[in-house]
Amino acid sequence: MENRRKYFRMPSGGEACTLTVDGIKLEGEIVDESISGIGITGLDLLMMPHNKPLIVEHRGGNFSGNARHVKRQEDGQFNLGVIRETELSSDEPLETAAMLINCYVRHGDALVICMPILLESNSQVLIQLWDGVQFRVPRSQLNPMSRLERFEMLKDHNCVGYTAEMYGFQPASAEDAQLQVFKHEFGQYEQCPVAHMEQLIASS
Repeated sequence: MENRRKYFRMPSGGEACTLTVDGIKLEGEIVDESISGIGITGLDLLMMPHNKPLIVEHRGGNFSGNARHVKRQEDGQFNLGVIRETELSSDEPLETAAMLINCYVRHGDALVICMPILLESNSQVLIQLWDGVQFRVPRSQLNPMSRLERFEMLKDHNCVGYTAEMYGFQPASAEDAQLQVFKHEFGQYEQCPVAHMEQLIASS
């Protein structure tokens, strides 16, 4: 089913706003808005779950919302789409197991997923790898990626082969490896365009 917008989004002139996620405040700019929600750019995001509850402060007030989608901007930053909490259907979970953005660090010949645990300074971050190992890295070495960006990267057979082996997977083909690694890292939610690509690959 095609996902159509319920309300028209109007471009914004870069009005300043503050996004609060798990008690952490991030400064950004509003790029577009509608009755149902807003688009924010300029955010320093390393990870973001789909439907993550958050608070947006702007124009002297605030509203509760949920993270719905991300898109990489030309300047390299992410545009985060936020839906107002009042627009969610009553049977929709407030947060899903799927990720919009994951964080990666280089490990050997591949970029591997990591969990930023503590921003110790403007330049140092304590991270944890998939196997539980923790260490500190410069913030500049962390590479946040959207679902679509990672899905495209995993089309490289060398990349997906190395990553699948690292996770202990034994896929029957490169296409199976791509799906296994992607679902392991990002999960799946029905409205995501990448989810439809997964279905097409699985059925081919």
